[in-house]
Amino acid sequence: APFRVQSSDPSSNYLREGLLDLLGARIANAEMKHPVEAALVLRAARSIGFPSDSAPPLPSALKLAKALNAEEIVIGSIEPTETGVKITASLIDAAHGRIKSSVAVRGSPDSLTTVVDRIIAGLVLSESDPDAGAIEPPSVSAAALRVYLMGRSAYRQGDYDAAIRNFNQSLIEEPRFALAALGLSMAADKLNAADQRDRGLSIAWSRQSELPTTDRTYLQALGGPRYPAPSSASEA
Repeated sequence: APFRVQSSDPSSNYLREGLLDLLGARIANAEMKHPVEAALVLRAARSIGFPSDSAPPLPSALKLAKALNAEEIVIGSIEPTETGVKITASLIDAAHGRIKSSVAVRGSPDSLTTVVDRIIAGLVLSESDPDAGAIEPPSVSAAALRVYLMGRSAYRQGDYDAAIRNFNQSLIEEPRFALAALGLSMAADKLNAADQRDRGLSIAWSRQSELPTTDRTYLQALGGPRYPAPSSASEA
């Protein structure tokens, strides 16, 4: 949906239009969903007077989603800061009238694609793992995020070969994606694939500050107390 702009600065209006164009298409690409065309969204938004600063955001969002026959809608706001902008976004389940996930990202208006990637990662990852909302969202492409989610799905189903393939593909797209690296290490550990396990562990360990607390704790247990030195049997 068109984001609320808390400024008269023309650059904020540029951001609003850019977010409308990029967010829908890229989040749909990440989760393999079908976006509503931006032109249709704008026409529907104008017809119902969205966004209105005087109206509660959730009911207005649900009304807009209904007008577009959309199952989900992303709403948010753009607020200028001393160093750039602060953008807040929420993913709304229109069918059940609830917020599925929310994220707040700070960045530069000159790096719109990076900001969009972080918003999408924050919304998607915190939807599936609430603990992920406590960290700064990573800047990863929609393609890397999509195959990472496929890898997670395969891992949950016990298809560790497929999980390894998808996590590897995610790392090809984004070589420093800590969550994908941890996923690779976990899946490879299930199959005793030592080289893949160690590769994923090394990448994730070097970027563990980017992991949610639960994942970071699991990583440290997987690596052992003396990583990169091997653990003794009792430590394992």
